[in-house]
Amino acid sequence: MAIDNEAIASEQKSPQVQEAIAALEKNLAQASEQRDTETKAAFRELAFPDGTELPEPDSLQDLQAEIDSLQGATTLPMDQQYGIIYEDGYFAADLANSWQCAWLSEAVTAYRAGDNDRVNAAVETLEGFPDLSVSQYFPDYAAFLEWHVNPIVEGDDTASANYLESDCSF
Repeated sequence: MAIDNEAIASEQKSPQVQEAIAALEKNLAQASEQRDTETKAAFRELAFPDGTELPEPDSLQDLQAEIDSLQGATTLPMDQQYGIIYEDGYFAADLANSWQCAWLSEAVTAYRAGDNDRVNAAVETLEGFPDLSVSQYFPDYAAFLEWHVNPIVEGDDTASANYLESDCSF
């Protein structure tokens, strides 16, 4: 006779733990669908410079870690909150941030190479961002242009390079 350890472990979990796991699994499925939908829509708007290697999309590993942590639990800690709610636009904004970094990097690279045509093309692309629907998640985008893009046009890439180093993951 085979012993089903999973069934035994499931029976030992309190109903609250079982409900928490089910809720987290639903949360993970919803977040995954949201990520895929928002990313797909944003990609339709955002053309990246040739050769851009994007970071991996959010794997939702924090939610999976919460599920995994409850698999062996028999009771829930009293003060523990479970689940993560991603605001509408979270994943689209994440991709748009990568887009901004990619085009700013293109502008800096072109500036350092002395390729004014590429600099101008990158700057024009960055200046066109407010025309895209994904820009709604960036109310302070004019400040980004003022602090990080305009100085390149004026002959100084220091702020842009610092931004790329500190705020961009690729």
